[in-house]
Amino acid sequence: MNRFLTILLGLMATGAGCLLGGLATLSLVGIADQALPLTPLVLAFTVSIAMLCLGLTSLMSYAYETRFDKNGIEMQFVFRKDRAPWELVEWHSHVGSRNRISGGANVWTVLKYKHANKPGEHSHIAALLITETTGPAVGMSTKEFKTPLDHCSDLKND
Repeated sequence: MNRFLTILLGLMATGAGCLLGGLATLSLVGIADQALPLTPLVLAFTVSIAMLCLGLTSLMSYAYETRFDKNGIEMQFVFRKDRAPWELVEWHSHVGSRNRISGGANVWTVLKYKHANKPGEHSHIAALLITETTGPAVGMSTKEFKTPLDHCSDLKND
């Protein structure tokens, strides 16, 4: 079900971004019945680019399912499955959180890692929604919540 929703979000956001960008382009070149003023046109292009980025990120880089264990992290993407051992996780950054009604939070994280079985390959970036967090019942900052990735960083620094 998560895979279906991720694909649906990606296709809808990409489609909306293309449609809005196309309409703004038609208005810009004067093919439309009436050209838009400059401010809405710039807004339309900005929203179009944001929608395209959201759609492509959800299709290519959003790991809709993650599992943590003592050896590393396993991520399920729409078109592939990756496993990153803890020693090949280069960095991570918590970019947002959403408090849960039951306490704690879901934390949005960006992760940079390398593959274990492809040593010469470049690094990959993934967007994750981590639900396995510890922290206060209600927090205002992502720094207040600890995720399995934070525990990994603590082990690597020791």
